[in-house]
Amino acid sequence: MLPSSVRVTVLALAAIAGLGSAQAQPAAQAFTNLTFCNNTGSKVFIALVYYETRTSKWMQSAWHSRNPGECKSAGNYRSGITYYYAEKEGRSAWWPAKAQIDKTFCVPPGRVERAQLGGTCAAGERNVGFHGINATGTNFKFNLN
Repeated sequence: MLPSSVRVTVLALAAIAGLGSAQAQPAAQAFTNLTFCNNTGSKVFIALVYYETRTSKWMQSAWHSRNPGECKSAGNYRSGITYYYAEKEGRSAWWPAKAQIDKTFCVPPGRVERAQLGGTCAAGERNVGFHGINATGTNFKFNLN
């Protein structure tokens, strides 16, 4: 058994280090159910770039399709800035308008869930303009008109 002065010192150091006691939990991250509505007469495809707190990386999710008149969730994302790019089938129109472009990212020709890569686009990918939206609250609906 340790002398009482050593036990007190060990207990004090453990308390300072947070050992043997309940540690403060980080604040819960808010998430938003992000819904895209296609208010056009053509099928649209949507690519998203969002920050993933678990990995501390920007991620890309492409392509989410919406039929004409369809409103559907793209999923739950961290509340805050999410970047989107959308285009009509056949690439005849796209969102955002050129004046709204905040960042450019490479998009692949097919469906992907990946860490957002920097630099030059890989073979078969295109560099397109994304616009940031501040998606907050329990549900956030974005209309493509």
